[in-house]
Amino acid sequence: MSTGKTPLPPSWFERNVQAIVRGVVAVCVGLLIFDVVFHFVGHKHAHFDFELWPGIYALVGFVSYVGLVLTAKQLRKVLSRDVNYYGDEPTAHEHEHEHEHEHEHEHEEEE
Repeated sequence: MSTGKTPLPPSWFERNVQAIVRGVVAVCVGLLIFDVVFHFVGHKHAHFDFELWPGIYALVGFVSYVGLVLTAKQLRKVLSRDVNYYGDEPTAHEHEHEHEHEHEHEHEEEE
C-alpha cells in the first residue's frame, strides 16, 4: 500500500555503510595483530592456560557471534507468527475512514 509520500534521502549511515564496515574490520584486524605481537613481547595475566594462546579472544568472540546468529535463526522459527496473526490488515478504504473519525473527534475537542 503506497502512502503517496516521497521517501527520505539516505542518512549518513546509509551512505557510508561500506566505509563503516571497512573501519570496523580494520580495527578488529589491528587488535588481533596487537594481541599476537603482545603475546610474544608482553606478559598476560591469565587465569587459564588457554588464555595465553595468541588471538584466543578474537576466536572466542567470532565463535560466540556465529553461535548467536545461528541460535537466533532457529529461535525465529519457534517464535514467528503468521502475517495475519492479529487479524486481517485494514483495507485502504477502512484506513481512510478511521482517519476521518479521528479528525471529527479533534474538532469536537477544540470547540
